[in-house]
Amino acid sequence: MSEKANSSEQPKDHIHELYEEIDHWEVNTGEETIHAKRMPGMFRNLKWLAASTWLIFFLGPYLRWGDRQAITFDIDGRQFHIFGITILPQDVWMLSLVLLFFAILLAAVTSIAGRVFCGYFCFQTVWSDIFTWIEEKLEGKPAVRRKADKLSLSQKINPRKILKHIVWILIGTFTGISFTLWFGDAYEMWGAYLHLDVALFTWIVVATFAFFTYLFAGFMREQVCLWLCPYARIQGVMLDVDTVVPTYDFHRGEPRARLKKGKHDPAEGDCIECNQCYAVCPTGVDIRNGQQEGCITCGLCLDACDSVMDKIDKPRGLIRYMSLDELQGKPQPPLYKRP
Repeated sequence: MSEKANSSEQPKDHIHELYEEIDHWEVNTGEETIHAKRMPGMFRNLKWLAASTWLIFFLGPYLRWGDRQAITFDIDGRQFHIFGITILPQDVWMLSLVLLFFAILLAAVTSIAGRVFCGYFCFQTVWSDIFTWIEEKLEGKPAVRRKADKLSLSQKINPRKILKHIVWILIGTFTGISFTLWFGDAYEMWGAYLHLDVALFTWIVVATFAFFTYLFAGFMREQVCLWLCPYARIQGVMLDVDTVVPTYDFHRGEPRARLKKGKHDPAEGDCIECNQCYAVCPTGVDIRNGQQEGCITCGLCLDACDSVMDKIDKPRGLIRYMSLDELQGKPQPPLYKRP
């Protein structure tokens, strides 16, 4: 009997914990820094996997092709070397075709699956995710950081915060250096950096990358996506009723109501007003209000909602990837047949 009692009390305790922290989460209005909660799940793992593709940016310059760097954009020599291919100025039409291909690919992917580039591959998203991960490791959970935001400047300064900013600056600087390595021999350039024997323009490029990486990923974060990024606006208008994006199933979720004494009223919807869906959102969007320009299609709200559904013994998928037509009960054609 005691084991059954303990097992029945456990989900109640979990839900009680969620409601205790509910006041910490606010929908993004641009008035305060978003400190998103980190929660494990499939889409969180996918984000890390997608972010790992940026290792190519850092490791690519060290690849060799014969006696030279495999990929080099030699501005002084007016030629690009990509493995065994040499591109000269008169071959610039090839670059135009490549850019056109990626533009069409971006449009096609967006019309099918929303802003997956923003959610998984965009450098702003990836670097911000890394910076906030470092911030959480050094300064604590979101509730602790949000409380610290209200302190005076003198109260905010502490060794952990100073260390955080040092790490951020180092990452920004390393990002800038890695960018310059694509334009010369990486090994020779590292020697020049170590001996401080680099051209002034190169230092300016590194400093610019370091500064804007530090500013955008460390401070502006989601504000870049909401207000500065032109691609966010361009991609947003590519969605239609067949686009598969994170969507709240209001047919199943409404009317919303908190659990009372750990029990669910059958007359109420499956949404228990725990606010975990926007607690984990890196842009502070409440997906229950419908598709919004702040949504970057990262799927973290799906992980959060599914974890809550598991706790209250409800089927997963209250928030899931689906189209507006599917939400309205219309048949969903296969992706390869969609208009």
